[in-house]
Amino acid sequence: MLKHNTATSEPVDLSSVTEKEQDENAFYLSVIKDIILWIEHNLNKSLQLDVVAQRSGYTKWYFQRIFKRFTGMTLAGYIRRRRLTKAATELRLTTKNIGDIALKYQFDSQQSFARRFKAVFEMTPTEYRQSPNWDLNTLQPPLRTDVTALPQPEIVVLDAIPLHEKGYHYLSSLDEIGHLHEEIRCTFWRDFFQFVSPDIQHCYVRTAWDNMADDPEGIAISYHIGVDDAGLIRQENQLTPAVISHGKYAKFHFDGLFSDYRDFTFNMYLYSLPQLGLCRRPGLDIEKHTRTEEISDNLPQRLRVDYYIPVL
Repeated sequence: MLKHNTATSEPVDLSSVTEKEQDENAFYLSVIKDIILWIEHNLNKSLQLDVVAQRSGYTKWYFQRIFKRFTGMTLAGYIRRRRLTKAATELRLTTKNIGDIALKYQFDSQQSFARRFKAVFEMTPTEYRQSPNWDLNTLQPPLRTDVTALPQPEIVVLDAIPLHEKGYHYLSSLDEIGHLHEEIRCTFWRDFFQFVSPDIQHCYVRTAWDNMADDPEGIAISYHIGVDDAGLIRQENQLTPAVISHGKYAKFHFDGLFSDYRDFTFNMYLYSLPQLGLCRRPGLDIEKHTRTEEISDNLPQRLRVDYYIPVL
C-alpha cells in the first residue's frame, strides 16, 4: 500500500505469507479500500471512529488494529491528516475564510484548527496561504491499496523559451480542480489550430490557477497554447509573444491514452512530488505536447507530453 512517509510504522509486508493468509489480506485490503473511499467523501462531516468501524463490519478496536497494520497509520491520525491536507489545499487555491475552512473540516474552532495546522505544516494558516512556495512534502494524499508505479520525474533546468501563444480563460470550482476539463479545453485547441500550420509537430501549454476575490470558492484558470516557431503561424495578429521562464523544473513524461492522462497528472501532484520531498516554487505548469495523430475536431486518442512543474 502506498503511504505517506510520515507514518509512524511500516505497513505489513505481504511478500512472505501463505495462500490462505494472502486471501485474508486481500479481503482486509478490499475493506480498507472501501473505507478510505468513504472517508474521502465524508471529510467535511463528523467521522466518529465507532461509525467508521461499524461501516467496516468490525469492532472499533479490531478495525483500528488492521488499519494500522496495513497502512502504518492510525485511523484517527489518517482522518486528521486528510482533513488538514484538504484545508491546506483550500488555503492555497481559494480566498475562503479560514474560520469557514476550519468548521468545514470539523475543527471545534479556528484556534484549535490553527494549532493542529501549525503542528503539521510548521506555519500558521495565514502564513501558509501567503507563502510564495508550496511544500508538497507535508501533504497527506489518500492512501491507496493498489500498488502502481508512480510517475518519476527528471530534475532539469530549462532555458527561457520564447513563444507565440493564445490565452484562454475559464472558471472552476474547487471540487473540479483536479479534472482536465477536457470538453472546455478541446474548444481551445480547435480555436488555436486555426492560427497555425497543420504541419505543426509540437506545441506548448502554460497553465496557471488563481483564486477569485469575488468568489471565495472559485478558481480562475488560465490556459495558454503556443508555438516556439514563428514560421508555423498563419494568423500572426491572433497570437501574442510570451516566454517560458528559465528555471528548475520536475519533468514528467507521459506517452499513453488520453483517458489515462488525468490520473497521471493527479498522481504527479498528490503522490510523486510529496514522496520525493519536492517544493513547488512560483511559476506556471508547462506542457510540451508532441503530435501523435492527425489534427481533428475530436479529442485525441493518445498523448505524448513532457510536463514541467516549477520546483526549488
